[in-house]
Amino acid sequence: MGETRERVVVEDLKRTQIVRYARASGDFHPLHTDQEYAVGIAGSPGVFAHGVLTMGPLDRVLTEWFGRESPVRFAVRFKGQVRPGETLTDTVEDITVGEHAPVAEVSLRTVNQDGAEVVSGRAVAGLDRARPMGHEREGQR
Repeated sequence: MGETRERVVVEDLKRTQIVRYARASGDFHPLHTDQEYAVGIAGSPGVFAHGVLTMGPLDRVLTEWFGRESPVRFAVRFKGQVRPGETLTDTVEDITVGEHAPVAEVSLRTVNQDGAEVVSGRAVAGLDRARPMGHEREGQR
């Protein structure tokens, strides 16, 4: 209980990364891909990343900690837009370990380089009782 993992998951997000994600997801909404539209028509300061592009690295941190098959539930709330040039840090913190079931509840958080929270949430992950939490399986890193 109380263990925390923190990792910089994106350094200096590039517009090309956002466009590549748009291509992969099929979501070409101009707020994500067209600077002129985002500023001139939508009144936004500029394009911004898709929510799932921002959320995805949290899943990676979870699976590296608990194993690929472990996350049982994963829910997040998008709290801020992520723009090109930003650096994102994910934090996963263990809150409780189930007494009757082999699960851990963790809090999730993504902040930008200014410390502004852009994603928050919780996950419940299954625990392998044969492997203490925080110890990677053989061959995993």
